[in-house]
Amino acid sequence: MESHYHISYTIMSLVFVGNALGFISAAFFTDMLLSKFGRGKTLIFGDTIQLCAYIVLVCTPPYALVVVSFLLLGFGAAINLALNNVFCANTHPPSVTLGAAHGSYGVGGVVAPIVGTALVSNGILWSRFYFIAVGLRICCIVFAAFAFWSYEEDAEPTLLTALESTASRQPAKSKLHDLKVALGSRVTIFGALFIFAYQGAEVSISGWIISYLINYRDGDPAKVGYVTAGFWVRIFLHIITVDSVLIIE
Repeated sequence: MESHYHISYTIMSLVFVGNALGFISAAFFTDMLLSKFGRGKTLIFGDTIQLCAYIVLVCTPPYALVVVSFLLLGFGAAINLALNNVFCANTHPPSVTLGAAHGSYGVGGVVAPIVGTALVSNGILWSRFYFIAVGLRICCIVFAAFAFWSYEEDAEPTLLTALESTASRQPAKSKLHDLKVALGSRVTIFGALFIFAYQGAEVSISGWIISYLINYRDGDPAKVGYVTAGFWVRIFLHIITVDSVLIIE
């Protein structure tokens, strides 16, 4: 992408900034969308936003639209991750289910650089890689609709006491109170700071290492993608190991 648009790595890094802004902005809307449309439609909404962004990238747009596309990808991905992580956390056993979900993230991190490297080494334009993402996102939309379209309707009804019924009619006040409680929790604050630092370092290193190897170590662009794939292998192996221990226990 740097070579195609003739831009520096500093300008190129705006795609990471756009992606982060998408994630941050989604935090203010996800719960509202979930309350209004339900899990299935909200998931489809998030996946559709990502699909639109991938379609724009496939068309090899001006670089400004690339940054906007990555912002949309972050927004849609944040909705997807928030809903699916909460859902997996409420399954049994939650640690194993979450491990499988996060392990699949590692598998994607391994496969994508290998596929991207294969395409680039054969002289295929970088944007054509996103045809794969378009196809996968269409599958995600179909599966999300199949799995969650009537999820809320199929859930067992909950018996509310008079007090709970009264409280349920004051969602805004209750959610504001819950937010204050969460922000007052040291576990929440330190957990958020850890994820902030870890996720930033993880994504930065996996992306920056490519430019480093090419520009400073005279790496072959057709091969350096395998280094990033190796970086993500450890996540998959770690998750598999942890899940195995939990299943044995």
